Amino acid sequence: EKCKSPRQWTDSKCLCECSTTPATCEGKQTWCGEACQCICPGGDKNCGNKKFFDKPSCECKCK
Repeated sequence: EKCKSPRQWTDSKCLCECSTTPATCEGKQTWCGEACQCICPGGDKNCGNKKFFDKPSCECKCK
């Protein structure tokens, strides 16, 4: 399904609101077509605004 009001990052990947709000992702955002992944607070010189986490421990990865 396509995103409602999608947001575009520099890497052209679509970012949209979670259709559901799991405990680990409530009120956060998710990458389109993938499981809910929360945006990690703060930035990184290598990741920029593409950092995310899918665990409460906030393990960040480049998407």
